[in-house]
Amino acid sequence: MAGKSTSTAARGVVGQEGFSAPPLNLLQSRPGIANYYFYREALSPEEIERIRALVAPRGMRAGNVSGVIDASYRSSRISWIPRRPDSEWLYQKLVAFVRDANEQMWQFHLTNLLEDIQFTEYDADYEGHYDWHMDMGGVESSTRKLSMTIQLSDPGDYAGGELQFLLNRTVHETDRSQGTVVLFPSYLLHRVNRVTRGRRQSLVLWIHGPPFQ
Repeated sequence: MAGKSTSTAARGVVGQEGFSAPPLNLLQSRPGIANYYFYREALSPEEIERIRALVAPRGMRAGNVSGVIDASYRSSRISWIPRRPDSEWLYQKLVAFVRDANEQMWQFHLTNLLEDIQFTEYDADYEGHYDWHMDMGGVESSTRKLSMTIQLSDPGDYAGGELQFLLNRTVHETDRSQGTVVLFPSYLLHRVNRVTRGRRQSLVLWIHGPPFQ
């Protein structure tokens, strides 16, 4: 996990401050299997620039849903960051968040990373968004158990583009701070609202394990 001096963690529907946050800053805690967990400002601006440098030489393409491009449902541009020497530091850092959050929150049986890190852009020029969906599906996505998203953009650089969860019948919006890491069970419904100004950039990673029983 990131250092306590630069990162705080939260769990619950709205969030519970953890690690270095004093008790007076705690919000209502409602941990459970239908919750998310986040680390606020866990990646530094310098680390985010290193991530962007990993993506720059690689091409972007339209995001799809089960191989189908449908801009009315998902409108985004994506690229992939394979696990290789120049990206190993990033994989190690994200796996540390996974281990900590899973221990604190869900205790899922996790085994491996079957997919590369995804770099995603949502741009106002093409009304970037991704409607309500789960990350679990068929074929290789059927064993996704935890999902992770990392906020790369400064919230002042774009409007809209909120990452939201539908928990019970209530929509909850996650922290928009640059460098924030959000983890959640891959079966939770979530969406990225339409970007109306600027561009939102993020990373996505899925962690796999044996089927739920």
